[in-house]
Amino acid sequence: MTDILIVLWWHMTPGTPSIYFRPESRQGSKRASRCWNMEVMRTMLGSEVCVNILFVHAILGCDTTSSLYGVGKKIGLKLIHTTKVFLEQAQVFSKRDSTQADIIKAGESALVHIYKGLQGYT
Repeated sequence: MTDILIVLWWHMTPGTPSIYFRPESRQGSKRASRCWNMEVMRTMLGSEVCVNILFVHAILGCDTTSSLYGVGKKIGLKLIHTTKVFLEQAQVFSKRDSTQADIIKAGESALVHIYKGLQGYT
């Protein structure tokens, strides 16, 4: 479910027709699943988060990568909003002219930020 939400937020742009997402209820659950209005959620998250959400999703764990110990997506989303350096590191992954070395350095630095480590020891 998370993967689908992430991709929907990333692909939506202003003017996209309204999209609603309602996952199936978990087996055995007594309450109905929520219905997500993607446009409202994108507005709540903000455009900077949505543009960089694939980076946050990939670095903090998705179906193809392991999740980091004790770190959830909420921390990554907060860092995009509050830490200019983390946002800049995320943007390296979207630049067409980023080299492999640039991406490795930005990824390592982002992990240091996530765990509140000292820069320069990557």
